Amino acid sequence: MVRERDYSGLISFGILLLVVGVVFMVNSNISSDFRLWVEGMTNAQHLARPPEGLLASAILFFGLIGLFDLVQASARFRIRMHKRRILVDLS
Repeated sequence: MVRERDYSGLISFGILLLVVGVVFMVNSNISSDFRLWVEGMTNAQHLARPPEGLLASAILFFGLIGLFDLVQASARFRIRMHKRRILVDLS
């Protein structure tokens, strides 16, 4: 049994890296915001709401991932439908 190579896994990893890069470009101090938020919670001994910069970065990250997942799903669907060629197989 010959298995087809699935290049969509590499494409989805590349999209993930692209999205992470865009999020870090938009908010370049995410790591320091996160560190300060965690330090503040450990010093205060209670949960605290994250800063607005972290919330905006999370919204951007999950929004872009969702958008690119829809694009990737539609591309997979088109590729699979192209391989089937139902009308050509009938003749």
